Amino acid sequence: MFDPKGEWIKEQLRGYRLRGDFYEPITDSRSEPLQLRLIAEGQLISFYREDSGEKRLIPEELNAALQREIQARQQAERAERLATRLRALGVDPDAV
Repeated sequence: MFDPKGEWIKEQLRGYRLRGDFYEPITDSRSEPLQLRLIAEGQLISFYREDSGEKRLIPEELNAALQREIQARQQAERAERLATRLRALGVDPDAV
């Protein structure tokens, strides 16, 4: 259960595991099947890998990271094209 404002659930995030015929409260904020740690952060639930502690990105963060990667690759390609042109003109781009 997730209550981002903490109006009904004091700790904001509460989970249960089925053990046999009964549900037991989860006290360690871990999802055993997913091997993730869940943490309430503002209006969202953040997921962290158990093995590395790495935060799993939400779609908006993933999209922003992808856009940064695309931009970095485009800049590297432009720089390589410019270096090739300079070499063709007899200019060493590494010496400039």
